[in-house]
Amino acid sequence: MTYKELTLRKAYRIDLLVDNKIVIETKAVGKIITDYQAQVLTYMKLGNFKTG
Repeated sequence: MTYKELTLRKAYRIDLLVDNKIVIETKAVGKIITDYQAQVLTYMKLGNFKTG
């Protein structure tokens, strides 16, 4: 993935992308923390996705 002339290799991988529109990130945790939310928002921003 390339963002603002920076190539990101294997550092960011979406768990599931539905219809090239919806980002789904799966976690096996007891509690969702803000880091996980930030991760999904980063995927959405980098991929220009509107739904996550």
